[in-house]
Amino acid sequence: MLLFFFFAPPAAHAAESPVAAQAAPAAPDAVQPDLVKVGRDALKFLVSNCGHEDAEVRLEAAKAFGELGNKSAVRLLTRMLKDKNLHVRLEAAYSLQLLGDDRGFKEIANIIAISSHSLHSQAGTVPQGGTGAKAPAPSAQPAAPGGKPAVSGNKGPNPAEELAAIKRDKVRAAAVEKLGAIGGEESVRILEKTLEDPSDVVRDATAIALAKLEFEEFVAPLVAALKSKDEGVRAAGARALWQTGLPVGLDELRAASEDEIPEVRAEAMRALGNFTDPLVLEFLVKGARDPNLKVRAMAVQSVGRIPGSRSTQMLRTAMEDKASTAVAFRAIEGLVRRGETVDLKLLQDAMEQNIPEVQLEAIEILKAVKTDDAIRLLLPALEGAAPRVRLKAAAAIVKKLQQPGVRP
Repeated sequence: MLLFFFFAPPAAHAAESPVAAQAAPAAPDAVQPDLVKVGRDALKFLVSNCGHEDAEVRLEAAKAFGELGNKSAVRLLTRMLKDKNLHVRLEAAYSLQLLGDDRGFKEIANIIAISSHSLHSQAGTVPQGGTGAKAPAPSAQPAAPGGKPAVSGNKGPNPAEELAAIKRDKVRAAAVEKLGAIGGEESVRILEKTLEDPSDVVRDATAIALAKLEFEEFVAPLVAALKSKDEGVRAAGARALWQTGLPVGLDELRAASEDEIPEVRAEAMRALGNFTDPLVLEFLVKGARDPNLKVRAMAVQSVGRIPGSRSTQMLRTAMEDKASTAVAFRAIEGLVRRGETVDLKLLQDAMEQNIPEVQLEAIEILKAVKTDDAIRLLLPALEGAAPRVRLKAAAAIVKKLQQPGVRP
């Protein structure tokens, strides 16, 4: 039974790790929640939302079961491979892959193989009868008087079909990114084919995936893009380097971190987080003081990835940034992830707001908090919040209350 395998008896949670964060103290007479019941209710909520009418909610549910890492969810995820929405199917497939089930990889490959030119499917769905062949290109029509094409029953794609193709290509590109994370010979074999894909979105994703797998011929162009005269290309190059996770192009990123265009600076700051050398902090200090909020946020995020006492002090300073919650959030996250004691009042305030985007960001940080304070702050989100917020909070609670040692 799914519930049985996810949770331990209460005694399993008696010993907590040292306090790494603290929230406002609960009232002395407050009733302490039954954590096992809380976890079971949260898991039931996750399962029930696998069939939610909103595809984004189903997607988050599929993603959550992969992150929870328990093979008891394999049967549920297998059913989700039949979802009508490609994004949901992709997340279910990747979660299966994370759980060691080969059906996940096969479905990812099937999604990549879907033709971006199929004229027989709706946006976000797979054509009936298979994943495969490209539709034949419409034949050329003789010109009508006045130079206009003659009217014929054999028309090219209409705007709705073109939009559906664009959406499918985005999903296919996302599937390619998954292969970059999975790695292995079979992934590389598929990526070699998608290098020739008709979709530039898929080809770009393929190049980044192969760079992430450390194929040098695909890394060098990303570094070179940082020197482009086109600001969009420079920003895209820095973003791609961040996606690879590779510590490459330090000199080029240092120059990009001082670019006159804020978007380029922000992406360069984020990519600098791929380096763990404390010397990189010299570049990030400037970013943490940048007048642009996004640049500051990306710089602080990267500071959080670099170990050492100096970066810890920089995070504590950034946590006091009153102008931007995004900056303060990233500082808190960096501190929590390295086990530092942090006042969770800002996260508590965020969870009490009825702003889903803010709540979702707060939940991501609370996932890293090691004490029961995190569960206490997550519990109210299970009642009355937006569906995605409720689901993310439920997944975070289940993760915290899982039985130790169950994950394969």
